[in-house]
Amino acid sequence: MTEFYGKIKALNQSFSNCALTFVDGENYGGKILVSDGKIIWQSVQDISFSLPAFDITNGIHEISGQKFYIESLSDSAKIILCGAGNIALSVIRLAKFTGFYVSCIDDRESFTEEAEKGGADYAVCDSFGHALSEIPGGNNTYFIIATRGHSHDMECLRSICAKPHAYIGLVGSRKRANLIREKLSEEGITVSIHAPIGLDIEAETPEEISVSIMAEVIREKNTRGKNSGYPAEILDAILQPNGKKALMTIIAKNGSAPRCEGAKMLLLEDGTQIGTIGGGFMEARILQKAREILASDTVKPSIIHEDLSDKNAAEEGMICGGNVDVMIEVIS
Repeated sequence: MTEFYGKIKALNQSFSNCALTFVDGENYGGKILVSDGKIIWQSVQDISFSLPAFDITNGIHEISGQKFYIESLSDSAKIILCGAGNIALSVIRLAKFTGFYVSCIDDRESFTEEAEKGGADYAVCDSFGHALSEIPGGNNTYFIIATRGHSHDMECLRSICAKPHAYIGLVGSRKRANLIREKLSEEGITVSIHAPIGLDIEAETPEEISVSIMAEVIREKNTRGKNSGYPAEILDAILQPNGKKALMTIIAKNGSAPRCEGAKMLLLEDGTQIGTIGGGFMEARILQKAREILASDTVKPSIIHEDLSDKNAAEEGMICGGNVDVMIEVIS
């Protein structure tokens, strides 16, 4: 089944992609991968149908009398920072802490060296225009422009506005933002830009400004669709030939719960845990079940129902009032 995850890693992110897992019937546990409305991989043969034209939301859906867990697949959220000054360095630290893959561009070598030391996954010293020409963008790519001048801002925006993107934000004053918008309008470029960037929290220091920026980026990301796809660290671990793994995915949620459909956690055979499905007593119970499954000969997925308002959860202080269904799949 690792072939399925390899196909996910190779998906063209300019298309709409989703995965379907049978959750009942004779094909229980089987998987179908759909890209641009077409089936591109399936573990169950002789299955052919058209995916209905609806907005894909993570959860249980019924198609042609069969129940599937369907989830939208987007690549891991990426931040592209144009500029590597003090604000950018603070953004890097927060972005990494909150799970983004971060690339940073600057035309000053000493600055990109500091960005790399500060935790950027990729830092390149080059002109902004040339470096951005090598970056394809994508529906889960968040561009943050924090250069040192108006001309560099324009160089970045001319390139970025032509790319697929989830977000464009510009660091600078309201006056600077208005000048940029006027110039873009004169050039016939009409793209939504968050400028001045960030939520209004009266931020002053680079650290406070980075908090406002990341708060806005996270809001945009979560508004677009929560828990979509496979976090890079989970997908990479799945594809490593290092024994059996148990993948835990929230496939249904009712009422209040810490995380939504699509949240994932991976348990390796050596006990290593990657990701979270909400923490606390609920996660501990699911992990215990996953350990038992890994130690058994179970092949088919298991769906575990967790009531977050039951007596045991209440005794642990977890009175969320909701419940979740978690699918545990063995990958070998």
